[in-house]
Amino acid sequence: MVILALDLYIQTRGQYYFYGGMMVHNFGEKKVSRRIYRHNSAEFPFELAHENSPANFMREFHWHDFLEITYVNAGRGTYYIEDKIIPVQAGDFLVINNIERHRVEFNPSDPLYETVFHFDSEMLNNALKDSFDIFNYNSTMFCNKLTLSPENQRRLEEVTAVIVEEFKRKEACYELCIISQLIQFVAIAYRSGDTYRQSPPQRARSCANITRIETILKYLSAHLEPETTSKVVAERFFLNQSYFSEYFKKMMGVTFTEYMRELRVSKSVQLLEAGEGKIIDIALACGFSSVSAFYSAFSKVHGLPPQKYINQKKRNLSR
Repeated sequence: MVILALDLYIQTRGQYYFYGGMMVHNFGEKKVSRRIYRHNSAEFPFELAHENSPANFMREFHWHDFLEITYVNAGRGTYYIEDKIIPVQAGDFLVINNIERHRVEFNPSDPLYETVFHFDSEMLNNALKDSFDIFNYNSTMFCNKLTLSPENQRRLEEVTAVIVEEFKRKEACYELCIISQLIQFVAIAYRSGDTYRQSPPQRARSCANITRIETILKYLSAHLEPETTSKVVAERFFLNQSYFSEYFKKMMGVTFTEYMRELRVSKSVQLLEAGEGKIIDIALACGFSSVSAFYSAFSKVHGLPPQKYINQKKRNLSR
């Protein structure tokens, strides 16, 4: 079975964030813990985030701005993608992007073991052309679950194994091998089941929305300061503030205020886990006007004050 939950991709240059208060991804030099996934180089934006290892139990929804392919190696669990509830088990594939909020839960006595790839869709856009439409639009008519034939199931599992091995060995031209395997993955997924196809006018409207929200989210990730309000952003993009607020909520599923709070808290988690700076310095760096404002926002997102949350994560990871 392949579970597709894709609407569009968001590409930023250099920094990749989980936008829901969970984690931040920043291609470049490794400086932080395992939960902050990083890529080995900006020139080849691909990451083997998990290799048959326990999934991250997530009570909070999150977003990220790179494509994700997940293969469930073992166990059972439930993915929550916007309003969809998707049970998963060994042998399932998921492909997830950043527009749909998502999280995963499972019974600790039967944890999910997953292999997870993160990659920038620009690696594939030119080669995939129209077949990449399954990644590039937001539609409630999109079929999120595809049932594979035994042959296609076997082929996707082989593709996954090859990608893992190529990334681990990093022999000459391993990048090309990974790209070719990702293209094969998409081709098999595209052929499987009755995925919803958009008409040209629908595709044009979707692409326009994609371009606009891409630009806005890139701007927000680079402007965490308190002065970044919905009014300021609306003016920056020549939009009426009321229209902008409605548009943002429709596209992202949360209000502008909620999104910025979770984005700032997500950045603070990165800095806290890295042990970079005092609380006051981290609060100000992440766009909070004071330590009290930071503690209030953090508790709303995670239900715990910052240090207790970080200590709890460390204990969970050490188990």
